[in-house]
Parts: sequence; C-alpha cells; structure tokens
Amino acid sequence: MKTKRYRLLLLLLSVFLAGGGVGAQDLNFDANVRRLIEGGGRAVPAAATDSADGRRDSLTDSEGRLRMSDRALFWSRRAGSSRVIGPGATFRDLVVVNPLFMPVLFRADGAMPVSAIAFGQPLATAFDFPGPPPAPARTLEREALRLRIRYMAYRYVQRNNMNSFRYRADRLPSETTRAIAGRGRVRPVARIEGVEADPAELPALPKFIPDRRYWTSSFASDIKFSQAYVSPNWHKGGTSNLNILARNRLQYDYTRDRMQLRNMVEINASVYTTANDTVRNYRLSEDMLRVYTNVGYRAFSKWFYTMDFEFKTPLFSNYQENTHVMQTALLSPFTVNMGVGMKYDLVPRFSRRDRSATLSLNLAPLSFSYMYSARDTIDLGRHGFPLDEATGLHRRTLSKFGSTLRFDMTLKPNRNVTWKSRLYYFTSYDRIVGEFENSLDLAISRYFSTLINLHLRYDDGVERRDDYRTFFQTNEVLSFGFSYRW
Repeated sequence: MKTKRYRLLLLLLSVFLAGGGVGAQDLNFDANVRRLIEGGGRAVPAAATDSADGRRDSLTDSEGRLRMSDRALFWSRRAGSSRVIGPGATFRDLVVVNPLFMPVLFRADGAMPVSAIAFGQPLATAFDFPGPPPAPARTLEREALRLRIRYMAYRYVQRNNMNSFRYRADRLPSETTRAIAGRGRVRPVARIEGVEADPAELPALPKFIPDRRYWTSSFASDIKFSQAYVSPNWHKGGTSNLNILARNRLQYDYTRDRMQLRNMVEINASVYTTANDTVRNYRLSEDMLRVYTNVGYRAFSKWFYTMDFEFKTPLFSNYQENTHVMQTALLSPFTVNMGVGMKYDLVPRFSRRDRSATLSLNLAPLSFSYMYSARDTIDLGRHGFPLDEATGLHRRTLSKFGSTLRFDMTLKPNRNVTWKSRLYYFTSYDRIVGEFENSLDLAISRYFSTLINLHLRYDDGVERRDDYRTFFQTNEVLSFGFSYRW
C-alpha cells in the first residue's frame, strides 16, 4: 500500500513538472491515475464504486469512455495549469527559484567536520523532524518554517550524500557568452577591435547652434530701514533722519549683430517722520523717477556710435520744514537730456563664475539739456532756474547746449558683494552740473542685505545759502532690509 502511494506521488509530480502543455483534462485518459485518485491510493475495480450517499458512480460514460468522479474531476481541473498558463510556456518561464531545488553547492559555513560524517551508512528515507511542525498563524512564522525545512534538507544531503556537491560556492565556474545566431534581417556585427578608421573619412557631426536671446532683462528691488544724512543745500530738500527707503530698477536690453539698445526705469522714494516739523507728520528726502535709453551701433571693437535720452522728475510734493513753501512736486521740475557721441563697453571675463564686471563710458560732445517746472510756486532758485531781471522772478524754463559724459560701472568680486558707481557730468561752458554716486550692496542672504549709498552733487548754477555757502551737495544713506533680484 505504501508503494502505491509513492507511485501516485511520483506520477503526479511528473505530470505537473512536464510543463504548460499538460492540463487537468489529461488525467481523464489514464485509467490507473483515475483509480488511484478515486481510491485514495487503493486499488479500485474498473467496474464501479459506491459513493458516500449510497449512489453508484459509473467509471464510464454512456459512450464507454473512462471518466473521473465529480469530486476528483473538480479538484484536478482547479489545480490544472492549462487554464492559467498558455501552451507556449516552458518550465524555464514558470519555475519559481528556490535554493532547495537548485544544484547543490558546498558552503563552508554549513560544512560539518570530517570526523562527524559517517561513511557507508544506508541512506535515510525521510527527514528526522523532532515532531510535527505547528501550524503557523503569521507570515513570518511560515517563512521561518520554510527556511528551517530548507536547512534540514541541506544538512541531510551533506551528511548522507557528499557526491551531490559538484561545486563550491566560492569557486563557481564563470559563464562564457556564446555567439548569437541572427534571424531574418539581423546581421552579425563586426568586431570593433583592430578596426582602424581615418578621422577624415568620418562624417562630420551636425553643428549645434542654440537659439540666441536678443532681449535680456533684469530687476532689482530694495525696501530698507535706513539712516540718512542730507546737506542743508540738497536740491530736493530734506533733513538728516531715520527713514524707510524703497528703490526699484528695471532694465530691458536688446543686442543683435551690431545694434545695441539699453532701456532702464528707476524709481526711488524715501519717507521719514520728523519731530521738528509742526505742520506735517512725514516728509520725503529722496523721490525720483528716471527713464534712460541709449541706442548704439558698433563702430569697431568695443566702440559704438550712440544717441542717448534721459528723463528725470520728482514723484511727490515736498515742502520746506515748518512752512508751506513747496520745494519739489511731480514734473516740478523735470529734466530732459539728449546727446550724440560714442560709447565704450567692456565686459571682462573671469575664471570664477560668481565674479563679474561691466564698464560703460559714454562721451557726447553734442548734448542738449532742457529743464522745466510745471508749477511756479516751488523754490525755483534751489534748482538753478535763472532770474528774470525784468520781473525779478525766476523763469520756469532752462535750456542749454553743451557736452555730456557718463560713466557706469558694476563690479561683483563675489556673489554677496556688489559695487555700483555712476558719474554724470554736463557742462554748457558757463554752468557745470555733476553727480557722482556709489552704492555698496552686502548680501546677508538671498533676500536680506545691507546697502551703503553716497551721492555727491555739484551745481554752480544754484543760489548758495547763507548758512551753507558751497556748491557741493551730499546725500548719504546706510540701510538694512529686504532685497530681491532677478
């Protein structure tokens, strides 16, 4: 009886290992397999069998063909692989790799001493389990049981059949890749070793030309708490104070071939409170709208023929302290300057990517400056308007021909420090107006920085004050706050 059960197990194992081409229906065509399944390993006559409910199940159908019982046929079809796996699959496609069924490798860590191996003993027919394995309740316990069975099987082979070990785990043979036969239009590839090609015969690579950006833009905005010193004769008025300073600058440039266009809009404003002014709660020490445009055509090297245009005006009304005398207002006054000349541009290159510098020098031998005030109630003498001898009042217009020189420089020794310098000089050969402004921006982080600004101005056409008899004007600002760039 035990022999028949082993025959059943071996026969079922051979059927399922045969591949995807063997299905559950194939069991119906083997009478021995059918009888063994229906009889649970016992010999069953081919005529009939009694079911549990007293009915008699025939082993043949009405046409005389052998068939299985309903219960055996159900389980054989349920476990069959023909319903899940196609006929084109092979054992290599379906096998689940388990080290227990792979070629046996000798591992030094699992080896037993030679003295513990008993040679010449008959092979055991079963594993020596210490007891029936408990039914695990969790996944990890099931996996631990599988590992334990695998280890016991390996130890069994190690103790009883050393001839099964063909290789050691640390001395496996290396696999060599063989030639692959091509099919259809596949052609074998020639070996690259030993092929000598002439570089002149190789096809030239296509030249990659990136799209050029002709328009470029930049923006800088600062809102800072600052300390300011203003000289008594500053042309826009104001006193030394602690204030809030806002500076915004937008630049939009165009460069293509020999043409060059520079556009810039700048807006500055500074508001502060003063305890000495009994008429108003706040005052302005700096407010300006500046629009600048320069058109250039390359002459040679870094020199350009240029024509530039500049427009400047205050934005808000500002009054003298403790009075109703207006010093500046919107378009009161505004200044327009135009010139024709040449410009020199220099942009040196540095090995460090965070270091940069730009330098621009504009010489306009022929220049025209026009100043006008929309209001006649402001202090016109402070801004240099001439006095009309006939009426004894200041005129609201002023126009002069002369020469203009502009110098702009931006230097960044590293990504956290920026120094900007600007020089403006205009002369009508009887009056000189000059401005020299320097600002040092020290970045603390991406959005916070410290700004030191010094603005010097010279104008010999204004009326000198009795308490401050000089043509030099000074505006100094030390500020800290928010900064944004793109």
